[in-house]
Amino acid sequence: MKTSIFRRSLSVVAAVCVLATASVVGSVSAAESDNTNYAFNPGFEEWNGNEAARWGMYPTWIADNKSTDAHGGSSAVKVALSETQNYALFEGGITPPAMDTKAAATLTMWVKYTDITGEGFMIGAERKGANDTNANVFSQRYTGSSDGWQKLTVELPATELAITEIVLKCEIATGTGTLLIDDVELNGSPVAVDPDQNYAFNADF
Repeated sequence: MKTSIFRRSLSVVAAVCVLATASVVGSVSAAESDNTNYAFNPGFEEWNGNEAARWGMYPTWIADNKSTDAHGGSSAVKVALSETQNYALFEGGITPPAMDTKAAATLTMWVKYTDITGEGFMIGAERKGANDTNANVFSQRYTGSSDGWQKLTVELPATELAITEIVLKCEIATGTGTLLIDDVELNGSPVAVDPDQNYAFNADF
């Protein structure tokens, strides 16, 4: 009788271990195909007065930076270029523990621009490491006018540098014209899971 009970108990424990392992494997597979957007307030729907939450504007935010002419949602960032002042829209502090900051990533922004002169604007990411090292990547510069909303994409290659922070940016040079920015997306890879690690609890009893 005791032997029978022991065998049933052992079967239950083994089944639980198998289910736990299957659950972890399923989670890893899901993470590998996850298209998480690691940008904060990516559609500029959250504002604190005149300032888009989690974003900065150099040299400062003004009321005219908020536009209802949006690609998605109800608002976008608007910048009227100046012949004497350059601008920068940026979001720093991106060091999510779930994102592999050394792996390749893709940055996209939707923009709409009209009659841009001068050196125009470019989008990209500053990937900062220790001791003033970096693995920054930026797009070409854009001038003239877009045909409505246009999706810009920058591929960030993998790096061996230990990245401590990612800063998403739209650098805007002096000139004239109007630029709208909306729906920012940063897609990367989740932190790798060790395939040799046994995730069963008390696996050897």
